[in-house]
Amino acid sequence: MAAIVYSSAFMAMSLSYAWLWTYIARHRELLSITLSDEEVRRRTVIFLIGNPFYALALALAFISPAVVLVINGLLAVYYMVVGVRSPDPAGETP
Repeated sequence: MAAIVYSSAFMAMSLSYAWLWTYIARHRELLSITLSDEEVRRRTVIFLIGNPFYALALALAFISPAVVLVINGLLAVYYMVVGVRSPDPAGETP
């Protein structure tokens, strides 16, 4: 039961962040910086790539709670490594 609640929470967060990013990407005046079309596409892929895996984790929560932890852990590592860093306003790279 805990794996179902845990996965449901991650799925809800994933969908809400995806919706928020999609809305902001379509209304770029809401951004405090200017992003190129390529940067918006790249960040959209980064935001949306986790959704199918969170859905998979939710489905597997009914079968194997351990697998749910592995999937969510791998997604956490993915988002830490890929990260969504704010672009440098001066255009400089660290």
